[in-house]
Amino acid sequence: MTGSDRSPNFLSNLAPNSIQIVEGTDLALFFFLSALALAYLISVFLFHKGYLLSLERNSISIALTVLACGTVSFLLVLLGIYKLLYVVYIILIFCYAIAGYLLVSKKNLRLSPLVGKDPKLKPFHKIAFWILILSSSILYFFFPTEYIKGDRDQGVYLIFGSQIQKTGSFEFSDPRYKELSPILEKAIVLGYPAIEADKSLPEIDASLSPRFYPLYPSFLAIALDLFGIEGAFRINGVFGILFLFFVFLHTKKIVGPRGAILAVFFGSLNTAQIWNLRTTLSEPLGQFLLIFAIYLAQSSFEKRAFSRMIFAGAILGVSGFNRIDSLIYLPAICFLVCYLLFVSRRYAITAISFLFGFSLLSGLGILYGYFYSRPYLIDLWERGPLSKLVFLCILSLVGTGILYAFSRSSVGTKILDLPRRFALSQRNPLRILLAAFLFGLIGFAYFVRPKLGITENISQALLFQKNSFLCFLFYVPTILVLFAVKGFDTLLFRRRYLSSLFFVFIGFFLLIVYLYEPSIHPDHFWASRRWMLFPVPFAIIMGIVGLNTFPMPTQFWKNALLVAVISSNIYNLYFHDSLIFSERMLSGYAKEYGRLGSSLPKENALYFTKRQDIASPLRYLEERETYLISNTNLFLSKATKLLETGRDIYLIEEDPNLQSPGFSFQKVEEINLSGNFPIESINRYPDMLLERSSRLQVYRIEKNTSFPKIQKDEIPVSKPSYSIRISKSTTKSRFSGWDEVIGYDKHISENAKGEYRLELSGEFLSQSAFSVVAGDKGARVLLQETAGKGDDQNRYAEFVLDEDQIDQIQIRFHRKKQSGSKLKFVTLSKIR
Repeated sequence: MTGSDRSPNFLSNLAPNSIQIVEGTDLALFFFLSALALAYLISVFLFHKGYLLSLERNSISIALTVLACGTVSFLLVLLGIYKLLYVVYIILIFCYAIAGYLLVSKKNLRLSPLVGKDPKLKPFHKIAFWILILSSSILYFFFPTEYIKGDRDQGVYLIFGSQIQKTGSFEFSDPRYKELSPILEKAIVLGYPAIEADKSLPEIDASLSPRFYPLYPSFLAIALDLFGIEGAFRINGVFGILFLFFVFLHTKKIVGPRGAILAVFFGSLNTAQIWNLRTTLSEPLGQFLLIFAIYLAQSSFEKRAFSRMIFAGAILGVSGFNRIDSLIYLPAICFLVCYLLFVSRRYAITAISFLFGFSLLSGLGILYGYFYSRPYLIDLWERGPLSKLVFLCILSLVGTGILYAFSRSSVGTKILDLPRRFALSQRNPLRILLAAFLFGLIGFAYFVRPKLGITENISQALLFQKNSFLCFLFYVPTILVLFAVKGFDTLLFRRRYLSSLFFVFIGFFLLIVYLYEPSIHPDHFWASRRWMLFPVPFAIIMGIVGLNTFPMPTQFWKNALLVAVISSNIYNLYFHDSLIFSERMLSGYAKEYGRLGSSLPKENALYFTKRQDIASPLRYLEERETYLISNTNLFLSKATKLLETGRDIYLIEEDPNLQSPGFSFQKVEEINLSGNFPIESINRYPDMLLERSSRLQVYRIEKNTSFPKIQKDEIPVSKPSYSIRISKSTTKSRFSGWDEVIGYDKHISENAKGEYRLELSGEFLSQSAFSVVAGDKGARVLLQETAGKGDDQNRYAEFVLDEDQIDQIQIRFHRKKQSGSKLKFVTLSKIR
């Protein structure tokens, strides 16, 4: 059932004839026409409100239209009645409301989109800008990442969007758990990654709660309704392009069109930006909301337009329905208000208006989380991040309120005036102190912090935290970071850049916070998520400001410096980022899941698996009732009662020759997931593209009383369950010293504890190695990588399983491309 098929009774009864007519037409076309009409009317409205330049006016109108569509979708989700048709109807109501206002105000509704050319933009600037926009569109839209895996956020967000599109709500509770839990007991896992049970309730009554907020999934639901899963993969590209428009408009107000084009160049052709815009993560939406709100504040600040500032703050406050950590903006805004109370009290109330708009929407976001995502908030609170953030926000608000009240008194006015007079009289020494402080921070982060507290047993996460600035320079040219110091000097010490303080304070605060504590898994490019939100664009734009305002002897030398910086960036893009530029990551995942959606039995079928990455996609994308289990042997010990329910029971496992006493396993389907993905390197820039393949078997379980005892198992080598090999590399190095690793999974029946002998037969085996691992993603090493004993044709090694709870091992075969090593047989036997 698609989003266009659902029809809640009470809404259908309002206008059954009109709904029937619309559903008989192309709904996607109807959606785009209504959105286009809204964008046009908003543009006319803005024109009559003083936004005369076409690029600025049209950018704002399109951004507001996109935001309106997503916000309407989100509100419908809260009511549990999302449907694309209803989004269209509400957008049309907006259109009628704006048109009615313009007619009553006797404003002309006719306006060419091109009216209002910017006299500062020369033809060269326009051509360069649109070439960059076109190039960026190709990079963002043509090569998406098909991350349909339920074990990380990209796949989880996609699942959330699909659930909204299919059901109209953000509800994940499954009454089937009440039936399965008493039977399977500890063998079944309640929920999935990021779709977890409320731990405050008894397990039998536990309801599933999503760990993320629904604003971004609401956009995904629209994309899924319009273009299917291919549209969902590309929705972030829309936010990315809008982001570039506002980067251009914002930077142009500071350093003119040439500097703005440079900002777009470095901001668009940036690995962190490209990587995150090609996948389904919420940061690009947060990035767009942030730059959009900052630009609106920049445009209205010195006009002291309080209502517009409240609106700009509210736009940023919408982020509170996207990510709970958007509260981190509040201390930065409070610091800005306090700064203005010292240096320019006349504009402090304008900043307070922005703070009010942001706080209002953010407060509503917290209320939403309390009522709809309470388990998520409780978990964040108990682990510490949310409690620290809330404490910082309360402290910031209280401190700002006290300082504002103090500034209203006669004594306060005199005292607060002293720092302003001191700053004016000691302007040059303060500029030197600021530059020294910033260069000192850079030096500390680059040279000192990576060496502090380093021990042999330091965790990868802590090591990444200490090296965060060095890793940050993977994504921002060092020369721009150095010139950013001059950017601070320009924006803080020149009166005409006062409206840019929102950008400076929010950007610098986020940069410091996310460099001090990135709060993310340290593998790249995953680690770039937090930085692409704003630290990377902030550093780039500040560097461009500093580069363009840096005093040079002649224009020739300034142009030469710009050419050198641009050439250096192009060189890095070509030699270091060519791995991802024209590569569609994990290509084939969408096609394979689509095939499974039509081939896997659905009626009366229940599926069980330990694999977190495939359970939730099968459950919510392909609508197969799939449940996570904790242990295969524990599950099989309860499976007899499960079969007595009359359901068709299926087990998804990696072992291609699954056996267990008391059951027969009929293979009904094979799942093949394959695609390229960068090596997940830590504290090192990814320099390899790896082809990752995973093969799983879908078994139908039936009772079988006869089962011969097998002491020695031969493991099929023709169809490995796992493989990883270098597909492309920018260096001559290898991952783990090998070109390819092939995995063979083997189920271990009950009484696994004991000593095992692993034997391999093949060709040139002395030039290869093998290992044995267990646990999630091979987290537990049972046999270290070894060449074993024997000759070129036969090798063996022994290892020990010291726990009966281990139900599956993976035998990994490591080889180099030129070695000629080849496996023919693998046997595993329990020797004692």
